[in-house]
Amino acid sequence: MLLVVDANMLVSELLRIRGRELIESPALSLHVSEEVLGETLHELRNHAAKIVEQRRASREAADAMLEDAAGTLERGIAPVPREV
Repeated sequence: MLLVVDANMLVSELLRIRGRELIESPALSLHVSEEVLGETLHELRNHAAKIVEQRRASREAADAMLEDAAGTLERGIAPVPREV
């Protein structure tokens, strides 16, 4: 299956273990523009800062979440130029 998604969907899925597993599934061919990829990373960093600020997680836990999400982005998503 070929699927094109936006940053909001990626952020919500990358925050869940099941979502990260889905994104890395070989049955899914996920493509996003380079712009969406950058926006996703930006929003993930904002979300991590907010959960630390609200004391819902430690800085270390938030950093681990960001590392997991970034790894999933690299392994499971193909960036494409915006023009495509």
